Amino acid sequence: MLNNMKVGVRLGLCFAVVVMLLIGISILGIVRMGNLNDNAMKMLNDRYPKVVWSYSMIGDLNQIARSMRNAVLFTDAPTIKSELAKIDAAKLRLNENTDKLDKHIDHPHGRELFAVLSAAAKKYNGPQEEFLALLAQGKGDEAKKLLLTTVRPAQMAYLEALTAVIAFQDDLMEEAGKDSETAYKNARSLIISMASAAVLLAVALSAWIVSSLLKQLGGEPAYAVAITRQVADGNLALDIQTHAKDRSSLLYALKAMVAKLSQVVSEVNSGAEALASASEEVSATAQSLSQASSEQAAGVEETSASIEQMTASIAQNTDNAKITD
Repeated sequence: MLNNMKVGVRLGLCFAVVVMLLIGISILGIVRMGNLNDNAMKMLNDRYPKVVWSYSMIGDLNQIARSMRNAVLFTDAPTIKSELAKIDAAKLRLNENTDKLDKHIDHPHGRELFAVLSAAAKKYNGPQEEFLALLAQGKGDEAKKLLLTTVRPAQMAYLEALTAVIAFQDDLMEEAGKDSETAYKNARSLIISMASAAVLLAVALSAWIVSSLLKQLGGEPAYAVAITRQVADGNLALDIQTHAKDRSSLLYALKAMVAKLSQVVSEVNSGAEALASASEEVSATAQSLSQASSEQAAGVEETSASIEQMTASIAQNTDNAKITD
């Protein structure tokens, strides 16, 4: 069935197959790049900001710890006021970043870590408020003792919870990086495989088209055109080269046609020669008949003269008989 297809259908089919493969490669590349982009955007817009917020909270906790320490160590009112202002600002940033983490953490294990973080924050906020109250009441020694015995351990637990959140986000980022690398390698392998298949298929289809066309023509198109032109010019003595097993190509049919035409021309020439010989014989016969006709005409004339003489003699004899009677 494929060999009976028109050339245009064959070419269209081959190009359609190659185009479909190229479209498949393009779609695959777009989908894989979309996955890589999603992973990159997730790391950039989700996991990395969580790490930044967590590190900012650690910085604020350390700032609060330093300010609380300075507030206990220094006795002048301006310094204590300045440190308390720093504590208030750090607490405000802590609350803001905590709210951001609460809104953006959606992983189940991440929510578990955030629950631990929230619990540690509550355990830390109580002693911290108690410390600030003692400090406001001028009970520096009690505030210092509370700082060392209660606030400091609660702060360390708070920091450990934040560190756990950061470590988990780092793991997620590393996992996303590995997923991106795996997706890239898989996409690369698939694209290379599909591109190789497209190239091989294009080569195979091209070879098939060329082979089928050469098989139908029996040789190169330029050679077929040259032979056809010579036959059109009346050259029937040319030697058309075809394959030994060729029995169906255009050149084979043209070779058979030239042989048949040569045979017909030979037969026509032989008939013409025979007709010319017969014409010569007919002409000779016609000349013989003409000569015989001429001789017969002369004989007829002589016979007519003799008859006339006999008629004259008979008439004379008749007259003589009358006279004698």
